[in-house]
Amino acid sequence: MVKVAAYIRVSTEDQTQYSPDSQLRLIRAYVQRHGWYLADDLIFSDEGISGRQATNRPAFMKMIQKAKERPRPFEKILVYSLSRFARSRQDSIVYKQMLRKQLGIEVISVTQDFGEDKAGILMEAIIEAMDEYYSIDLGENVKRGMLEKVTRGEPVTIAPFGYRMEHKQLIPDPETSPVVKYLFEKFTAGASLQELANTLNCGGIFTNRGNNWEPRTIRYLLCNPVYIGKIRWSPSKGEPACITDGQHTPLISVKVWDYTQKRLKQNRATYSASFSNGSIGSHFPLKKLIFCGSCGRILSRSSQQSLQCCGYAKGICKHSHSITIKKMTQWIESILSLLFPNMHCCPQTDDGWHKQEQEILLRCIEKEQKKLDRARNAYLSGIDSLVEYQQEKQRCQAQIRRLGQQIGSLPSHVPVPRKITVFLDHFLSSPSLSDQEKNLLLHAIFSRIIYDTNPPRLRVYIRIP
Repeated sequence: MVKVAAYIRVSTEDQTQYSPDSQLRLIRAYVQRHGWYLADDLIFSDEGISGRQATNRPAFMKMIQKAKERPRPFEKILVYSLSRFARSRQDSIVYKQMLRKQLGIEVISVTQDFGEDKAGILMEAIIEAMDEYYSIDLGENVKRGMLEKVTRGEPVTIAPFGYRMEHKQLIPDPETSPVVKYLFEKFTAGASLQELANTLNCGGIFTNRGNNWEPRTIRYLLCNPVYIGKIRWSPSKGEPACITDGQHTPLISVKVWDYTQKRLKQNRATYSASFSNGSIGSHFPLKKLIFCGSCGRILSRSSQQSLQCCGYAKGICKHSHSITIKKMTQWIESILSLLFPNMHCCPQTDDGWHKQEQEILLRCIEKEQKKLDRARNAYLSGIDSLVEYQQEKQRCQAQIRRLGQQIGSLPSHVPVPRKITVFLDHFLSSPSLSDQEKNLLLHAIFSRIIYDTNPPRLRVYIRIP
């Protein structure tokens, strides 16, 4: 018996004819007519989600991953119409080609019979183009209507924290509006974003979505002009926000707002200066190496000189694990000296350092090449799609080219070493290695290092050769 899967999608603007029940009813009738079998666990449904981007549809992506399993769980995917499968021609072509050519799975519309001849292929392409046009045109009409409401000072999104929606108007919420005033008051008095987030989390106060507060969510709240009586709406990513006078009651004064924005700007400038100076960069020697002893999350860089549990920063972990990078570095170097007592740093001559740099870069290239080989094998075995393989291939090749350029910039008289010599004595403070190279070397030795605060200690897990 032919096993099939069903994919159902309904967006917020769809009519009753596209309801999940009506789609499933027609699909089941189609299955019964053909004598096929549709199991309940092979019915995938995305409700209230646009079909413009496949990656934004969790049930769709779950179905694609299910299709890659071995043995093949189903032979066909049934949809009400091709517009339910995708409203983007690119997504439709990519995923249908992958399913058909790599997995032997056909996508069938139960209401559109195109046939398998040349005319059918042409009609299918025309219908897909019309679906995409409809989606784009509908989006433009919706955007135009929302812009008109914003210009009249009417809200077009859900009520922000501190307000509730009544008769399509924002009304101060008696429970949460005092919290908004408290946050502005404490921030202007000198409290940090992290302190404010911790205060709300400890007090059992959650965001509108029921999540814990983080410094970035506090910052977003403090930057929202709705609290001085404005309406802000961003038409789409990359476009400037539209801000107009609203019709609701403001919660704070313009004076408090202006001072808050000034302090936020100063904080951002201080962080940007640290980032541009390289003190808080994308790479540092201890990146993704130290883990929290309480919640198991990574200790990330919280400032230019210290680490902190990222779970604590998000209000998930209840215990602070802050430690200076200098102290953690000293501990790790002490561990390295115990692990490798007979390995010391090579003489710090120019040729010696260039040789060590070249050895590290060659190891990095070898590592990227292995990643490329694994990605190719995953594609050939049907685990990854062609799109996933191409993305990983481009990333690996770009990294190999960059590392090759770094090798090419080294002095030409330095010979290519046949054997990599490990040097560990105070290499974390060496200016001759980049932070990324130091990080790669540490990850080659340690699988993870767990930091406990009570009592202060490190639990070290070493990679076995």
